[in-house]
Amino acid sequence: MRSIARTVTTTRSLVASGGTTVNSKSVAVQVPVTGVVVYVGGADVTTANGFEVALGATISVDLTGDELWAVVASGTQTVRVLEENA
Repeated sequence: MRSIARTVTTTRSLVASGGTTVNSKSVAVQVPVTGVVVYVGGADVTTANGFEVALGATISVDLTGDELWAVVASGTQTVRVLEENA
């Protein structure tokens, strides 16, 4: 298991990657209760097409050879990432 702090800006940023078809990687992303909303998705994520992660929210995804990217509409936001290999 690994915990990471990532800074997300208005230019999309790689938050997590990995996993294989044999061993997926479970990833949780937490947005603090203060700051700005974060949008997550693939390498093409934007604030218009991304999945909104509200302030104070946490999402969990299983990556199977995929990447999770994030972007904010303005400013910056630090998110916490917890990765666990299955």
